[in-house]
Amino acid sequence: MPVMEYNWEDYHSSTNNAGHITILAKEIVNQLNLVNQPQTFDLLDSDGNIASLSLKYHRDYNNSHNFVYIRKDLLDKYLIETKSKYIWIIWGEREVRFKTVERQKDFFKANPFEEYQVFQKVIEYGK
Repeated sequence: MPVMEYNWEDYHSSTNNAGHITILAKEIVNQLNLVNQPQTFDLLDSDGNIASLSLKYHRDYNNSHNFVYIRKDLLDKYLIETKSKYIWIIWGEREVRFKTVERQKDFFKANPFEEYQVFQKVIEYGK
């Protein structure tokens, strides 16, 4: 999803302590004529209905999440109007770990598969 990162160090101003958040890219916002909801990064459509939400969770440096939601009907409209497709590329790796070597050996003896797993998938969405 085309997004942009908004970053503001709140020590610059006591009236703007938004910090860091991910929001829809201006190209999508402009194409769909979305407007911002005051005092938030949420976006509304021309009827005043919620079009997009930007959510964040920040516990500490190693544990934070950003999520941008856009209504499906608006995503579909954008993809049709711009003759685009949404491509989601997923890649990751997993490794099983155990507290003891003995437990690890028992597990892999009972479940024979590679200790280190790599996965990847490409999902295409659009009309």
